[in-house]
Amino acid sequence: MRMKLLYIANVDLGDKRSGITRKVFSQYNVFAANFDAFLIGYDGRNIRIIHGQESNNINTEGRKPSAVLREEALNTSKSNEINAFYIRRMEVTISVLSFLKRLKDKNGVLLWEIPTYPYDFENKSFLNPVQKVRAKLRLRMDSILRNNLKKYVDHIVTFSHVDDIFGIKTIVTGNGVDVDQIRPRKIADHGDEIHMIAVAVMRPWHAYDRLIKGIKDYYDQGGTRNIIFHVVGDGSILTDYKNLVESYKLSTHVIFYGARTKDEIDEIYDKADIAVESLGWHRSKVPMGTSIKTREYVAKGLPIIASSPMDIFPEGWEYAYYAPIDESNINIQEIIDFYDHLISKKSKEALADEIREIAYKRCDMKIMMQQIIDYYNDTQPTNNNK
Repeated sequence: MRMKLLYIANVDLGDKRSGITRKVFSQYNVFAANFDAFLIGYDGRNIRIIHGQESNNINTEGRKPSAVLREEALNTSKSNEINAFYIRRMEVTISVLSFLKRLKDKNGVLLWEIPTYPYDFENKSFLNPVQKVRAKLRLRMDSILRNNLKKYVDHIVTFSHVDDIFGIKTIVTGNGVDVDQIRPRKIADHGDEIHMIAVAVMRPWHAYDRLIKGIKDYYDQGGTRNIIFHVVGDGSILTDYKNLVESYKLSTHVIFYGARTKDEIDEIYDKADIAVESLGWHRSKVPMGTSIKTREYVAKGLPIIASSPMDIFPEGWEYAYYAPIDESNINIQEIIDFYDHLISKKSKEALADEIREIAYKRCDMKIMMQQIIDYYNDTQPTNNNK
C-alpha cells in the first residue's frame, strides 16, 4: 500500500498569478507521483482540499479561515488514516502547537518547511500601519513559542545552509520549479539593445531602485546603448519605482506592466535578454537568495543580475553578474560588458538552451524534493488513526 501524505500549505491555492502557489502545486505533484498525497490550503477565504483529480471547497463563512484549515486537516488525516505530514510554515501560536500535537499523537511524521530563514527581519514596509502592528504582535508570539516546535516537528526543511533551526535538525534543499511546465523563451532579435526583466510581487528587498538609478547614471554619463527594463508585477513599493522613473525621465527605458497572467508574462519573457534577481536581500538580513523566481529565470534560459549569492549557485555562476551587496547604484556598463561577452562566444539561442539545461540539473522540483521523498520512505510511518 502506498504511503499516505498530507501537504498542509499556508497559501492561497486559487491565486494563479502567485509563484509561491505554483511552487506548492509543483511540490504536491512530486508528492503525488510517489505517495497517495492530499493537499489542503486556502481558496480565497475558503478552504480547498485536493486529492488526485478531486477538489473540494469548504466554506468558512463566520469562522476564522486558519482555524478551519487546521480542523479540516485533522479531519482529512483521520478519515484517510494519514500519518505523514508536510507543512509550509505557519506563524506559531498556541493553537498551531495544539494542532501539531494532535497530528503527532497519531504517530505522525512531521516536516516543517521554512522557505526564508531567518524570517524575523523580513521587511514589512509594504503593510499599512494597522497591518504592521498586527504583524509585529504575531512575530513576537512566534518568537516566544517557536522553540516548542521541537516537541512535534521531526525535521525542518530549509533552503538556508544551516544544520539546525530552533533546536531541530534540518533537511537542506532548495526552491524548485517544474521546468517542463515553463515554456522555453522565444529569442527576440532587437539588434544591440539589451532588455532586462524582473517578475515579482514588489517588495523593498527586490531593490530595483538600484537598477533604475544605475540606468540614469548610464545615460547621464553618455551611454548610447538602448537599455530597456521590463518590470512585471504589483506591490505597494511599485509606486516608488514609478515615481523614480518619472523624476528621472526614463519612461522609454523602464516599462511597468503590473500583474499579468502566466501567458502574458511568457510573452514579456520573450523580449528579455537578462533577468534581474532581488538586489537587496541585505535589506532583510538574508545572506543568500533563495527565491522561486530565480529558478524560473534559469528555466527560461536567461542569464541573471544578482547581488547576494544564490543558493543554487553558492560559489558563483558564469552566467550571473554580481553587483555589490550594498545600496550602490548598479553599473550598467558592466552589465553590458557581461552580456556582450556571453553572446560573443555563442548565439543567443545556444546560450538560452545551455542555461535551461542547467535548470533541469540544479533546480527542477523532482531534484529538489528527492531528499524529502527519501526521508519519508525511510521513516515509513505506521497508520494508527483508526
